[in-house]
Amino acid sequence: MEKTTEQTHPTPPSLRDNTGGFTFIEMLLVLFIFVILVITASDIFNRTQRTQARATGLQRLQDDMRYVVTKITNDIRTGSVDYDCYKRPDNSLGYCNVEIFANGNTILALKDARNRKRAYRISSAVGANECVDDASKPCLLVSDNDGQTWQSMTSKSVRLDAAKSMFFIRPDKNPFYLDPATNAYLSNEQPRVHIRLELLSDVRGVSESARLPLQTTVVSREYKR
Repeated sequence: MEKTTEQTHPTPPSLRDNTGGFTFIEMLLVLFIFVILVITASDIFNRTQRTQARATGLQRLQDDMRYVVTKITNDIRTGSVDYDCYKRPDNSLGYCNVEIFANGNTILALKDARNRKRAYRISSAVGANECVDDASKPCLLVSDNDGQTWQSMTSKSVRLDAAKSMFFIRPDKNPFYLDPATNAYLSNEQPRVHIRLELLSDVRGVSESARLPLQTTVVSREYKR
């Protein structure tokens, strides 16, 4: 009886049982890729949030600036500087309690054709109880009763950079006052005001505050003697 010899052939690698799962190296590689994706997605999300917060803060500043400048410029154009609020020709002081300085004033006093008075004041960083809250100091204030009471014009979380905000009034002498000694007016210039304001707003998640500077010159249309 002849013996038959069975030949065995090795199973190709592609046909082997592959039920052993991922190796440790493969799991580490997958975990590493997952962490990279999470970090990248988180960074994109945070950047988007900061961009949106900065845009919101800037929009708030633009709204406040538009309101403030519209009110002040309208009052200047339709009225004039209330020179009696400052140092008068007899050297007495009005309720502004200051003279008009060449390097600018923190108080802008105006009056309309009916002699109704309104004043704007840049508050100090401390002790300004008229501001909305401590985070809104310094602020821009307005008074319609000769400075007896003041109200904030800037909204919550918006403040002024007091070092970069000022009112420059020209001429510094009352052009409507006729000096009896010389029979001449103290100035022949048309009253005008150069407004320099810079608003700030803290933005959540952003280290630097949002800023909005503005400079404009407004000339009074009223020039009656």
